[in-house]
Amino acid sequence: MMDKTKKKQIKRIIALACVAVVVVLLAVMPLLAASDAEAEGPTASILSGNAAMGSISTAVKGGGTLAEEEAVEITVPSGVMLKEFLVKNGDTVAEGDALAAVDRVSVMDAITQVQETLEYLAEQLQDARDEEVSDTVTAQTGGRVKILYAEPGDSVQEVMLEHSALAVLSLDGLMAVKLDSGGDVATGDSVYVTFEDGTEVEGVVESALGGTVVVTVEDEGYEPGTTVYVSNEDRRLGSGTLYIYNEWRATAYSGTVSGVKVAEEATVSSGATLMTLTDTEFTAQFQTLSQQRREYEALMLELFRLYQTEEVLAPCGGVVSGVDEDSAFLLSDSGEGWFLSFLANAPNGDDEKTYSNYLAQVTLTGENGWELLVNPQSLEITDYKLLSEVEIETAFMTEAAVYAGTAPIYELVEGEWRQIEASEIAAGDILLFAGDETGSFVWVVRISGDAETEEPTEPTVPAEPEEPVTPTEPTTPTEPENTEGSTVPTMPSEGGVTVTPGQNGGYTGSFPGITGGDTAEEETFELYSLDGTTIMSVTAQDQMTVSITVDELDIGKLTEGMTAEVKLDALKNETFTATVTDVATSGSSKFTVELTLDRGERMLSGMNATVTIGLDTAASVLTVPVAALNENGGETFVYTSYDEKSGELGEPVVVETGISDGENVEILSGLQEGQTCYYAYYDTLELSTAVESGGSLFGR
Repeated sequence: MMDKTKKKQIKRIIALACVAVVVVLLAVMPLLAASDAEAEGPTASILSGNAAMGSISTAVKGGGTLAEEEAVEITVPSGVMLKEFLVKNGDTVAEGDALAAVDRVSVMDAITQVQETLEYLAEQLQDARDEEVSDTVTAQTGGRVKILYAEPGDSVQEVMLEHSALAVLSLDGLMAVKLDSGGDVATGDSVYVTFEDGTEVEGVVESALGGTVVVTVEDEGYEPGTTVYVSNEDRRLGSGTLYIYNEWRATAYSGTVSGVKVAEEATVSSGATLMTLTDTEFTAQFQTLSQQRREYEALMLELFRLYQTEEVLAPCGGVVSGVDEDSAFLLSDSGEGWFLSFLANAPNGDDEKTYSNYLAQVTLTGENGWELLVNPQSLEITDYKLLSEVEIETAFMTEAAVYAGTAPIYELVEGEWRQIEASEIAAGDILLFAGDETGSFVWVVRISGDAETEEPTEPTVPAEPEEPVTPTEPTTPTEPENTEGSTVPTMPSEGGVTVTPGQNGGYTGSFPGITGGDTAEEETFELYSLDGTTIMSVTAQDQMTVSITVDELDIGKLTEGMTAEVKLDALKNETFTATVTDVATSGSSKFTVELTLDRGERMLSGMNATVTIGLDTAASVLTVPVAALNENGGETFVYTSYDEKSGELGEPVVVETGISDGENVEILSGLQEGQTCYYAYYDTLELSTAVESGGSLFGR
């Protein structure tokens, strides 16, 4: 049996050994921790890739949600009235279906007004032909020519339509860049502007308002649209594209560019000739009038169609909405047929329009209008189709007047309204003049033009009036040359007719509260309104739209009509084809692009969509992996050797690159097919400097 002393010694040795182990562990642990940290840090694998022939396609991608197509507003020309709606809200219609019935007489009235407008525009066009047009484009101020959009042989109209200018000048020698967020800078601060090739110049903060910073630099021939980076002593403030800070745009509106007399970046003085033009036959006024006339000609065709069919047709298929059965332009049914709102007040009182009506008899017609005898007392008419029941007493037609207006003239023939020409009016005809609350004649109706009416009583006409004519004895002079010095009677405004001298010795009568007797030279012609009346909307159901946001660097690559691929999160494994239907022309750094696609059976509004719009495709070109590219000092290069012992990459070769699809890049020069390049691939992400140094992203 081991004695107690020996046992104590053994226990003591074991205890000392344990203490030693603990001490060793404590000493080694920091080294182990450091070793583990190094092992857990970013590690790189060296990969290789051969320059090989292949194809590369680039694309713009974006996300959005499906939406219904915008509703198409259905309109009728101004003044055209409806008899009834033929559809209800929620109805589904096909293209060409009848939506509403129109009043034929109101259509004819619109046709008359449009015809008058066309005749007026024809006169204006003839006058505009005589205007001279400059055959040069000159600088209105001095500056530097930055952009020349037009070249010899270009159509001025086409260039203006595309660019809104023929050339652009910089007035102050400054280029600018706008930053959405420039940090803590103030107006007047100096900053650094760096170009993609590494060139750095000094800039000045022109403004810093609302989080938007504008920086200017002296223009050293910089191209508008160049990408630059802005920074101060502390950090990078942001990036953007250069634009002309203070520009002037040279414009013209007709002709062909025959010569360009300046070059880009040239400095010109005020009055300098920038371009010469040929075929400048017409002025901008002529072009505007021509466009207006084309619009009215198209409207006239639509009115003719409405007159023939008496129906408003659906321009597309879809679901109807916006029908208002109480619309002000919907006529009322009296129970005996449809009464015309523009030539008859509805007997049931639904028509809120009121008119001032006066009877008159024509005593003489001529090129300058009609001489009339007017009943100064107005009539109340509730149904203009019953004018035959109106008592016609020529004895009460005592006031002389001359009418030279252009209001449409109508006659009721076998229950239907017929528009007639002013030349059809003859002496002895009984006319009714109707005016609205604005003081303008609305129409003239010939009530009678045969022998059933009493013969007109000719007013006393002195050959050479010597004394003023009393108001109770109005006269109609027959010798214009002798009217000078005569006193013209003025009837009381209450219920009477005001008679004033007219041109060529005649008289112009204006009825109470109504204008319309003014001579043609005194009239201000009012064009028929091109603004129609919206009566409903139709939302197409055969297509849907999706809108995506595109970066400013890519928006210039997109045009309407381009095709795209659409995938929906809700419809897996299905791909749909869409067409670009709208590309935004304004925005900040992001622009909206709308695409349209055929509606599938299971497509619903609000579904998430991913859009891919194909751009350039390069076939049979030399490519390498994008990861193999390196940049230094504005140059792009690849490593073509690798030392396995030292782990170092070597033999860098400068290359010129083309398009890239994100994985591979086109090599334009520097490498040959089959040549190997090497590059490092990290299997973990590197930590930021702040974290590695023990700093906190949230501060201390």
